[in-house]
Amino acid sequence: MYGIILEAAKQYILDTYGENTWIWLCKKSNFSELDIQTRKIYQDNLMIIFVTVLSDAIFIDKDTILFDIGRYTIQYLIKNGFENFIRVLGKTFKDLLLSLNDHHEYLRYSYHRIKPPTFIILSSTSSCIMLEYTTRRPGYNHYVRGLLFEVAKYFYHLHLIMRINSEKREGPVYRTVFALELCIGQSFLERELCIIKTGLGTMNMFPKISKKIFFELTPFHLLLDTNLMIHSAGQRLLEFQPILIGSVFQEYFTIILPIIKPSFDRIKIFSSCTFKIALKMNKKKLNGNHNYILYLKGQIIYVKEWSMLLFIGKPNFSAIKSFIDFGLYLHDISMYDRMAEKMVSGDKVSEELLQLLEKQKRKSKELARTARKLDEQRRKTYELLEQCLPKEVAKQISQGKSPLETMKAYDSVTICFTKVANFSNYCSRMCPHKIVEILNQMYTLYDSMTESHNVYKVETVNDSYMLVSGAPSPSPLHSAHIIEMALDILKVTKENLFWPNEAFSDNSTGIQCEQNVPLQLFIGCHTGSIVAGIVGFKTPRYCLFGDTVNTANRMMSTGLPDAIHISSDLANELSNYPYVLEYRGEQIIKGKGKMTTYFVRSRNEYFTMIDTTTGEVLDFRKLLREDVDKHCKLMNELDDLNSVLHTDHHESESSSSTISDNETDIEEFHGTQEVRESNLNIINNNTIRNYVSPQSYLNKYIQSQKERELQFRELNPEETKQRLSDFKPLEKTINPLTLGLTEIGIVQPENPLQYLGSWLCEFAKTSTNDDLL
Repeated sequence: MYGIILEAAKQYILDTYGENTWIWLCKKSNFSELDIQTRKIYQDNLMIIFVTVLSDAIFIDKDTILFDIGRYTIQYLIKNGFENFIRVLGKTFKDLLLSLNDHHEYLRYSYHRIKPPTFIILSSTSSCIMLEYTTRRPGYNHYVRGLLFEVAKYFYHLHLIMRINSEKREGPVYRTVFALELCIGQSFLERELCIIKTGLGTMNMFPKISKKIFFELTPFHLLLDTNLMIHSAGQRLLEFQPILIGSVFQEYFTIILPIIKPSFDRIKIFSSCTFKIALKMNKKKLNGNHNYILYLKGQIIYVKEWSMLLFIGKPNFSAIKSFIDFGLYLHDISMYDRMAEKMVSGDKVSEELLQLLEKQKRKSKELARTARKLDEQRRKTYELLEQCLPKEVAKQISQGKSPLETMKAYDSVTICFTKVANFSNYCSRMCPHKIVEILNQMYTLYDSMTESHNVYKVETVNDSYMLVSGAPSPSPLHSAHIIEMALDILKVTKENLFWPNEAFSDNSTGIQCEQNVPLQLFIGCHTGSIVAGIVGFKTPRYCLFGDTVNTANRMMSTGLPDAIHISSDLANELSNYPYVLEYRGEQIIKGKGKMTTYFVRSRNEYFTMIDTTTGEVLDFRKLLREDVDKHCKLMNELDDLNSVLHTDHHESESSSSTISDNETDIEEFHGTQEVRESNLNIINNNTIRNYVSPQSYLNKYIQSQKERELQFRELNPEETKQRLSDFKPLEKTINPLTLGLTEIGIVQPENPLQYLGSWLCEFAKTSTNDDLL
């Protein structure tokens, strides 16, 4: 199957379901090329694979999708300049159906390896046509229905009611009979007969010639009776097979086109088609040491007066050498035949075309290599952007959204600050190298724990470490995730992070007082509402704004070493969770006045959580793990989309489709839908303006877990409306902020994002210009 058919299907998916759906389909179908080449040959069942996967995902019948793609294909061809070409195929709809087979043969000049189907009218009335569709590709019946329906509607203003009468398989071919009916008041127009007029008046009779003279004028004819026995053969055919007369047609001939079994009735039905037959030669050698088959092309008509079939044709060759091999001459074909002109001038033209084709192939390979290099650099830049921004936000920026569009209000999140106790005192006794080494070890350890607790590291300033849960990915269990992270931070710090000996040395005497002293941390947490988004252009950062941030910082600064200091608001959130809280009392908080605060001491291992709706005993740790797993699945989905966007284009250099059988499938779509549904439910819960208790959050979360198998949502319309942009030079199409870059000329070399952006833009310009010269 040539790519022009798949390109129309791709455009249908992009226009109807969006870019993300097309990317997901390619990944799910193990298809590595996002861009379809119209002249490339792909796997015959590739469209069926796409449609099957899409049907399972959106719960729309596969036949309906194929029918819609068929209709869209006609509109796609019209938009791309094929309207007039389709119009001239027939004055009436019936004429168009009669000419389809010949039209497919003409397409061989442009698509040499085409394997066209066959269409034949079995019977027709003014309101109904019985059409037989024969193909070697199964599963495309409803796609053909869509094609015919749209052609009849657009070009002939006919509204077809199409149904499938029968379907059967005969060896390698599939035959389907369509009933094409019209609405009341419409009819299929018959072709008007032309009346030949001359100066002498209307000619009512044509001159008659004898059978002998007629057969002499057709040196490659065949006359067949109802048993397909040959009664007459052209003189030139008899030179190759002298014993043709009296033999059965199938003994020496094979029908190449159309795809039918050789029988009198079937051939009679296909009399409107162009036939291509092959004469099976004896082991006779002509001007060489090779055996040959003589191909003939022509028409088989039914002669009513004789009750016989008459084949009138000519040799079907494209090169002079073939004529020489068979001992034929140009006068054996019509002097007005285009084949003669083509053979005389074809060798020279073909040689020039081959040279141009080879040159074009070399240029295509060079451009493909340049595109791969550019894609690799874009992939590295995107990965760097993900290190600086949350994946959800990085994806929005990479799709062209402005920083202001990433700003979002969150009604309930939990923020945590940590700070090393006596950091300045100890650092004054240490060399800078040791200080950086300790901080790097500490932050690397903490960073590795963020994904497993569904928290996001906002920033680090000196020895301070800032975390948030509930943004940018909302979660109903954000307060529990932060406390779990804080408890684990205290644990791993005591076990793995120690001050070096030089931190305890006396500068005056050089005596070291203590050894293996672990780092101590101030930890403060608070829950509340914030606004979060990207700030800045040259060095974009994901920042949090609101009084919640300030309060969490105050909880840290007024706490005690190795203790988790929390506000009363967070303590209320944790009242339904298995944590041991210690009342600290009222504290004077700068800028806030008196505040009641608490310490989180540990987890209550004997805590029992009960669902207030069903009375069921719940495993709290399991609920936390499930929430983390849902977040990880969502992140993996973003990674999958990004990996498909940056897939290398080296597959496009092949002349045939390359579908990898070893490529690992992404998760089942229904699993992905569950992730989206759950996250949508979480977002809806978190955006309720009125106060909702933590227990209510938890109940809704549990309920959504139980009902998720019964829920169904179509693809997110916000995602599916985004369009895949056309490839243009990088510096003209991509906002520098999209890749985390800046414009050339204002680059600060010490900023790695900007440095990489400058190099990438220069690389794109020089590589593209060099390759296009």
